[in-house]
Amino acid sequence: MRFRIALNLSTLCGYSAPYAQDRLGRRLRGFGNLVARPASVIIRTKNEQAGLGATLEAVFRQRPCPFEVLVIDSGSRDRTLEIARAYPVRTLSIAADEWGYARALNIAASHARGEILVCLSAHCLPVHDRWLGNLLRHFDDERVSGVWGRQLRP
Repeated sequence: MRFRIALNLSTLCGYSAPYAQDRLGRRLRGFGNLVARPASVIIRTKNEQAGLGATLEAVFRQRPCPFEVLVIDSGSRDRTLEIARAYPVRTLSIAADEWGYARALNIAASHARGEILVCLSAHCLPVHDRWLGNLLRHFDDERVSGVWGRQLRP
């Protein structure tokens, strides 16, 4: 199995899916020179109500749209899960005493169906609607198995 990874700040692995879809289930074609790839966006959370809504809005504005979005939470006591469930995401939970950044991402990766996994923290806001496309375009080169995007601070 070949792994392909797009990273914000973390690493994990994934497996392939037959084709990419947008949120309405339509097959994605291309995006300029980009061949649309089925990407699973994994967002890890714990008490992230302050930023999660804006992050999810930005993720779902992406062109191409993500194949799926998974939110993995570790015992949030605020409105984090309520906010997540207002969007078309799959929510997963991990016990607070079992939490670890890599462990949470690996658990979510085991549930992901995308060809490429994109890791994103809930407080990391994509800066424009080409963020996902900019990460995915590098995978047109078969020699590429992982990419990352730097974090911009206000």
